[in-house]
Amino acid sequence: MLGTTVLVVGGGPVGLTIAIDLAWRGIDVTVVELRAAGEPPNVKCNQVSARSMEIYRRLGLAKKLREGGLPADYPIDVVSSTSMTGIELSRLSFPSRNGRLAGEKALDSAWPTPEPSHRINQTYFEPILFAHAALQPRIRIINRTAFESYTQDEGGVVAQCRNLDTGETTPIACNFMIGCDGGASKIRKMIGGNFVGTPEIQRVQSTYIHAPALMKLLRGKPAWMYFTLNPRRCGTAIAIDGKDNWNIHNFLYNGEPTFDSIDRDWAIREILGVGPDFHYEIISKEDWMGRRLVSDKFRDRRVFICGDAGHIWIPAGGYGMNAGIADAADLAWMIAAVIGGWAQTGILDAYEAERQPITEQASQIITDVALKVMKQRREVPQGGRAQRAGVRHRHPAGDLSAGPRGVFHHRPW
Repeated sequence: MLGTTVLVVGGGPVGLTIAIDLAWRGIDVTVVELRAAGEPPNVKCNQVSARSMEIYRRLGLAKKLREGGLPADYPIDVVSSTSMTGIELSRLSFPSRNGRLAGEKALDSAWPTPEPSHRINQTYFEPILFAHAALQPRIRIINRTAFESYTQDEGGVVAQCRNLDTGETTPIACNFMIGCDGGASKIRKMIGGNFVGTPEIQRVQSTYIHAPALMKLLRGKPAWMYFTLNPRRCGTAIAIDGKDNWNIHNFLYNGEPTFDSIDRDWAIREILGVGPDFHYEIISKEDWMGRRLVSDKFRDRRVFICGDAGHIWIPAGGYGMNAGIADAADLAWMIAAVIGGWAQTGILDAYEAERQPITEQASQIITDVALKVMKQRREVPQGGRAQRAGVRHRHPAGDLSAGPRGVFHHRPW
């Protein structure tokens, strides 16, 4: 049997954050994670909020994080346009990383924080957390390991964890266990927590692509995020490396009931504004459902849940991951207070009392914003039935005109 003070199940951003925070407070932590060490995460959250960056400043990680992600001189503007390569409709301007260091003013310059938000995709963000956690003498990370079950009593928790390579099951004894095991959390279900809210809001096709020629086709200064609005297909494109890789979100409309309702390649080309001759490669793809769900329970005595295990909603602005990081920071100091002997166990009641209602509130706010954006997309005049179905047609004169390299340059609508 292995022993640790705190067992964290799940080695994503939230699990690593609470492990680092507890170790920073002098507490021994073991993290069990399904993936192999160094196995890259999915292309997910793209922004670390100011509040989260303040937490990482305290933990000694802010500088490392700011050095990761987009190139130092890449602008992190947000653009609305007829397509990525089409007509720009509006732009919110933000300075690049170098621009911030040089003191360039931005829309968020008046925020009273020493750590403004940082644009960095999870593919770059999570490895920085992992590398830092792996160096901490109080953190033990056990990869390729699945949590199976647990028992608890007044003295502590014993979790059964299975090595995915050997099949061997090892019990791990701990004072407290924290489930950071995602939206399908086994630990949430085992503590009796139920997701409450709206299980289906909108289907989304997400495609991570490699398109080296795309940057040269942009009409103006590059941006970090593009909201595309045109009669055929509205979507979002996000710069991942500031060079060749982009994540494309195709938001299905209410009349498109399944993920297969729309041809993926057709939708990507309409969002990019490129023709059939434009070449790109799919790195990975994922179909997902936008939801608004918050657990009605965040704790059972010595067992807690954080992050997506406790709440999931439409990923607008990175608030899902950042809410999980806030969960972690809140729970870490309470557990440390009990272990350190300067607070009674009753203080742990504050975790659910604080995080359950605030994540419920956040879920409502983010969903309201998402629904307004969905309404805006629906109000863009649509093309014919075949176009909506993803069937490519030769567009009538005056609708589209072919440009160089197979790009379609959109006219104003």
